[in-house]
Amino acid sequence: MGVREQLERVAAYFGFGVDDDYYEDEEEEERYAKGSYGNGGRTGEPSPAVRRLGRSERSSAFGTSLGDLFGSEGPERGRYAHNPPHLRAVPDQRPTRVSVVEPSSFNDAQALADRFKRQQPVILNLQNVNSDLSRRMVDFCAGLTYALDGHIQTVANRVFLLTPRDVEVSAEERKMLAERAFFNQL
Repeated sequence: MGVREQLERVAAYFGFGVDDDYYEDEEEEERYAKGSYGNGGRTGEPSPAVRRLGRSERSSAFGTSLGDLFGSEGPERGRYAHNPPHLRAVPDQRPTRVSVVEPSSFNDAQALADRFKRQQPVILNLQNVNSDLSRRMVDFCAGLTYALDGHIQTVANRVFLLTPRDVEVSAEERKMLAERAFFNQL
């Protein structure tokens, strides 16, 4: 068997080759008409010991199809079919502290992201940072909060609050941050 034939067989196996099922049906009709099946294949043409089944023959030959294999088990056969278990989230009662990050370089973004991934709110203070670094940090934080389903909000001029999903900054914490001049409004 040549390399070309092997490649054609691999392509046919994955469905990229020529659909031989159509041609096999014609060949079988010709063999049947010649009588090669009726007399055991002794008409000069050797009969194959194994033949390829067409797509319609495969399911009937094995007595099942993919629909029978995966579709036979209905929803009523499951363990929790009539009474599914009730799951509810237990809220985290631990107090959450807000971290304040004042970056000096873009390398500080990793520490900010690590805190945010630990479900810790972060204040990003960019008031003393050049505009180029400020723009990069805001872009990074916007992507971070989007990817982790968090929120970002401007709380003062060049000061941002990043809150993770399902985390809320308490009123006491907002008041404390307002006293430190990070919040210009409550």
